[in-house]
Amino acid sequence: RRRRPRRGGGRRRAPGDEVEGLYKNGNWYAARVEEVRGDGTVVLSWNDGDTQDREKQPSEVRPRGGAVEETIDFAVGDRVEGCYQNGRWYKATVVALADPPSPELEQYGGAFLLAWDDGDTVDRVKQAHQLRLIEGEGGNQGEEDDGQEGEEGAEDGCN
Repeated sequence: RRRRPRRGGGRRRAPGDEVEGLYKNGNWYAARVEEVRGDGTVVLSWNDGDTQDREKQPSEVRPRGGAVEETIDFAVGDRVEGCYQNGRWYKATVVALADPPSPELEQYGGAFLLAWDDGDTVDRVKQAHQLRLIEGEGGNQGEEDDGQEGEEGAEDGCN
């Protein structure tokens, strides 16, 4: 797997960290890390006092100012869970890089075309922050299985 610098979740956060979080409207906003759960979920306190959309995946949190960190890109053949339009995670395979990647999507590492395991043909283009790697299911990942694989349509929402 190739590594390159890009914005977003490269390191584990700690309570009190001043960060930016990806809000449900697709924009980044200033926040402070309130809690980091055992599964890696980051709970934010928005600087503007908003109390919605506070639980984030690590890839949806970046240092204040959008500093560049190193993180792993997804590759064709990777087994992933993708955030489906209903707000739940479902298994899929990355089948292509979305082309052409727009500058807007580049900040998330580009976009990826998925083949859903259930054969669904809608909502197939995803940004990197809408994917999570499934360890130990083949593909190109080559990392150890951490036992964190989610269930199909897992209850831990992604929106």
